[in-house]
Amino acid sequence: FGQDAYIQARQPQSVLCAPLKKQGRLTGLVYLENNLMANAFTPDRLEVINLLSAQAAIALDNACLYTDVAELNKAYARFVPRQFLQHLNKSSITEVNLGDQVQVEMSVMFADIRAFTTLSETLTPQANFEFINDYLACMEPIIVEHGGFIDKYIGDAIMALFSGPADDAVRAGIAMQQALMTYNARRQRQGQSPIRIGIGVNTGSLMLGTVGGPNRMDGTVISDAVNLSARLEELTKTYSTAFLIGHPTYQRLRYPQHHCIRKIGQATVKGKRQLITVYEVFDGDPDSLKQGKLATLTEFQQGVEQYDSGNPHLALTHFERCHEVAPLDPVTRYYLHRCRNPSPDREANLSGLLDPEPASNGYPDAMLP
Repeated sequence: FGQDAYIQARQPQSVLCAPLKKQGRLTGLVYLENNLMANAFTPDRLEVINLLSAQAAIALDNACLYTDVAELNKAYARFVPRQFLQHLNKSSITEVNLGDQVQVEMSVMFADIRAFTTLSETLTPQANFEFINDYLACMEPIIVEHGGFIDKYIGDAIMALFSGPADDAVRAGIAMQQALMTYNARRQRQGQSPIRIGIGVNTGSLMLGTVGGPNRMDGTVISDAVNLSARLEELTKTYSTAFLIGHPTYQRLRYPQHHCIRKIGQATVKGKRQLITVYEVFDGDPDSLKQGKLATLTEFQQGVEQYDSGNPHLALTHFERCHEVAPLDPVTRYYLHRCRNPSPDREANLSGLLDPEPASNGYPDAMLP
């Protein structure tokens, strides 16, 4: 190498090049040079270098392995949320085993596009994918910003989990409604029809873990709290509202006074024998509708109490007064119909008041009773 430009410029007096080996496999080389003296690398120093080289080979191999695992985790994070692993006390997807589980309290959110089946029939398969991804890309960051994470996508529906205060899930739902207004404005500028969504949130204890078989497993959550959140989302169709929460969520709100919330009564849902108490969150409603609901809040609550007490004739007076002030309130119209047409079946379809979309929301039977 006497004619090499680097050697001529540096003029090294001593040079050492030693292999880095692990289990007999060459993983690299260590190169040293000294510009001050010849024979700088004595046998004693060479022995020290060899010892260090063996350790360096192990360190380099471990660093490469760590990089591979980090890249693997980064890729898997798009399919298995990082928060899911944290709740299972796992640092890597490679540590997860079938049957791993933990009991935690969370708020569960289901959000679904109204009349999606009808909408999808007007689109090509490619346009369907583009629309769903465009919509989900709008909603996912909002959930993350409010401390939640996506458990799964079920077609056009979102199932999200919030491990913090119930307020996080409520604020996320409100922000999703507000974002939908901006999203719909863009759709209308492009000559597309606006969409509506229904959101249901419930809070409670659940089991978070992995289910499946030896060759295919999935992370999920299982409990009555999960089932009820899905049923609440379905009830948004019955009441023609956008956002409903269960009584457990309402009880756990730290600052309920910061939101526009009203009790809209008791309802029966599939899989539950007892009536459940349902609350509407209407912060995200159009301003005129929201103001009407706020102006009739006390009158509305009195009507609900009378109706739930089995006095529809007394409730009717309160709801008629509400209707005079807030004629656009769909829940008031719902109760007016029920008071004038009493029926033991609280789940009966109300022609002209309900969303034409079928009641089934496409959630897997394994998740719901």
